[in-house]
Amino acid sequence: MPLYLTAILEAHCALGADHKLDHRERYLAAGPAGAWTDPWSTLLGDPDRTQRNRRVRVTRALTELERHGLVELGKPGTMNRFEQFKLLSEVGNGRAYGVPGATSPALILPPQFHLSGWHLVLEPREIAVWLMLRDLESRYSARGVGATDQTRWGYYGVTGEVYTAHYELAEFGLVELLDLMPNRRRGRVINRPQRPPARADQASQAAEDRPRLPVYRFITHPEAFDRDAFEVVSRALSASPPPRFNT
Repeated sequence: MPLYLTAILEAHCALGADHKLDHRERYLAAGPAGAWTDPWSTLLGDPDRTQRNRRVRVTRALTELERHGLVELGKPGTMNRFEQFKLLSEVGNGRAYGVPGATSPALILPPQFHLSGWHLVLEPREIAVWLMLRDLESRYSARGVGATDQTRWGYYGVTGEVYTAHYELAEFGLVELLDLMPNRRRGRVINRPQRPPARADQASQAAEDRPRLPVYRFITHPEAFDRDAFEVVSRALSASPPPRFNT
């Protein structure tokens, strides 16, 4: 995810300035002396001093992105098949990535998300939940947004386990959590049927089928990305090391 998000940022910087997007100008781990662009491993904050190890990690990430249809690599066995990767659309249609126009519906990440290092510090599940909440805010104007189980999983593909990342997001100050029913352990309440089922086995099945309503609402704070990600997260984890939450 950090590599894909960084590649998207590069696409916006290049194509937004009417430049040709060419990932071949950027090496995976190291380039020749005097190369004018930093390699991908540097953009991803890889501190390893061994060039081979840095390259392996970048190629592993590209291989995973190819598996999900987010990049296109050269044919196996060809030279520089990873260096010449092609960024594909996040829609998963196999087309080349295109920067959305000014009037196109798009979810906007503030530049400081990258410039302050949040894409390198947050876990993928935390990024996914923040993006989900931000997208919900873009669709509704009410103060604070929440998502039912059906919306989280059916529309966004966010499982209940992934959804718990909202605790960390709130701890890091990236979202504000509004608890509509304090002292609830899992932040949800079950709808009660108007008439109880006739049989015990039906009652058991009905309990599984009842929709679960969110009792948490969230307000995202994009301006919080202005803070240095490493300092914020390090301070939070030092003050309250994992495991931090009982759910």
